Amino acid sequence: MHLLSIINKNNTLYGMLRYSIAGMSGTAAEWALFFLLNQLAHLYYPIAAIIALLFSTLVNWYVGRKVLFQESGNRRREIALVYFACFSGLALNLLIMLIMINGFGIWEMAAKMIASVIVFGWNYFFRTRYIYGQCTHKAA
Repeated sequence: MHLLSIINKNNTLYGMLRYSIAGMSGTAAEWALFFLLNQLAHLYYPIAAIIALLFSTLVNWYVGRKVLFQESGNRRREIALVYFACFSGLALNLLIMLIMINGFGIWEMAAKMIASVIVFGWNYFFRTRYIYGQCTHKAA
């Protein structure tokens, strides 16, 4: 039996599962660019995290619009709110990374990955509640 057919298509878990699948493209772009900038180019981790997040937000917005969310009707407002969620998520992301790296000595890439997973929940909540609304998922 297919996993998505088991989950009730009207509940939050189903929406989060679809969002996580669509969000993998943004996450892959973010982690790859962060690794290139921080580990290969030796850019200080907060700067690398900011650049990677700004780029990945655009990737995530585009893929999310194509496969998950219906258009909100106002592209300028939609992009502004997506970047608001991005910047607030960035603040949370950097705080988590700061605590893990400076407080616990965790490797920058591992801290980035853990912070990304935590911030995922914030981004999903904000997009479904304030940008696209609860009932704007595209049909699977």
